[in-house]
Amino acid sequence: MVSNSKTRTIIALTLNLAIILMEIIAITMTWHVPKRQLIVFYTEDSNLFALAASIVMTCSILIRFRKGEPVPRWVRTFRYIATCLLAVTFLTVVFILTPMFGLENWKFMLLEGNSLYLHFLCPVVSILLLVFFERKPKLRWSAALWALVPTFVYGVILAILNFMRVVDGPYPFLRVYEQSAAMNVFWAVFMEAGAFAIAWVLWAVNRLLGRKENRDG
Repeated sequence: MVSNSKTRTIIALTLNLAIILMEIIAITMTWHVPKRQLIVFYTEDSNLFALAASIVMTCSILIRFRKGEPVPRWVRTFRYIATCLLAVTFLTVVFILTPMFGLENWKFMLLEGNSLYLHFLCPVVSILLLVFFERKPKLRWSAALWALVPTFVYGVILAILNFMRVVDGPYPFLRVYEQSAAMNVFWAVFMEAGAFAIAWVLWAVNRLLGRKENRDG
């Protein structure tokens, strides 16, 4: 584990820059797709959120690096929420969408085209960044609740658009007319509960490693 605060800050800066670069690469690979189609996908929305969060974090680190000051708590919270969204994207692809579309498609879902960046690299790098390199200021537990807001808003909007037949899906569990009311309720509760579980685990691990580091240091 990296213990030197300055070294950790440099690594955090580097990884945030890497996320920005990978997100830009992924965006350029989707320019040919109709923009209206892009914004209905949670994957694209979560990655755009992460791009914005990493830009803000990078600027904040550069401004405060020489003074040795930590970034503002709201910046850390912003980055944390982005990581939670990317974690939801990654785990949904691995444990829900890949089995739904056939396990033989795992390579396409994770390692090919812009999926390599949006479904795999950006989420994994973001999670590693949060767990091992982003320490100060400490995140309040309420950050896990704030991390639910984007997923909740996305789910409500897409459910309404599907109900009005403006949008079809784009995910199987959002197609309200192709499943029973009970299944619609199940998926709504499951996804929101899952998003909270992911957010809480990321918060808890980050806090636990931070405390361990303080004891060892």
